[in-house]
Amino acid sequence: MTVIGVASLRSSPGATSLAVGMSWAVEGPVTLVEADPAGGVLAARFGLDATRDLLSFGIGVRRTFVPELLFAHTTSLGLTHCLLSPADPPSARRAIDMTAETLGAHLCRFDMTTVVDLGCLSTQSPAIPLAKRLDRLLLVAKPALEDVPALLDVLSMVRTWIVPVDLVLIGSGPFKADEFAQVTGLPIAAVLPHDPRVASAYSGGVFSERSLRRSSLNRAITALTEDVVTTDGQQTTQPPPPAAPEEDARAGEPESIEGVLL
Repeated sequence: MTVIGVASLRSSPGATSLAVGMSWAVEGPVTLVEADPAGGVLAARFGLDATRDLLSFGIGVRRTFVPELLFAHTTSLGLTHCLLSPADPPSARRAIDMTAETLGAHLCRFDMTTVVDLGCLSTQSPAIPLAKRLDRLLLVAKPALEDVPALLDVLSMVRTWIVPVDLVLIGSGPFKADEFAQVTGLPIAAVLPHDPRVASAYSGGVFSERSLRRSSLNRAITALTEDVVTTDGQQTTQPPPPAAPEEDARAGEPESIEGVLL
């Protein structure tokens, strides 16, 4: 099934939040893999049990790989199976070194969608063997001049791969999307609204389910996920119906969720 990679060019452009949002938008079985060499953050953000993680999985697959072994080392985040990365960078890099080749070879064989958070992608990333086996790579950037040099550097590497690469832009300026596409030579998969308040829901914040589902950011992520996943033949959730102007996602709702979209 579909294996989607989400990567950033610099620190904190929203790649991890996008990976979480996309995993929530998939209908049916889905796994979220943390493969960020800088260390995992999902356990801390969502209060997850990190006893089983990418490192323990790597130790387990030294001899052989069986599908059950992967899920024995995942943790549930709502309906998403999360293969967490160790939080400290040395352990994270070691875990990715141990598992990138195996995950790249086997994830596509699972009857589910997989979203991989690659963190900040560079020529030195230990996640490259996994990134080369993706069905689609989404590079997250701000449409600003400061992101262009890093993007062009990454492009010099990924253009030698056979993986389709698209840009996901955060915010609408200062460059326009078509101008940024012309500069980089990459298609724009989506332009997501810059909304830190709503985006914090994908980082463990407490939000009402109804308001989050109706937000422009969530609808944009759902539409992006549908486009990417159905391209490979798997159905995702339908975008929510048009909503009234957005409400304050923290007020006036009796039901709430803590970092999990149900």
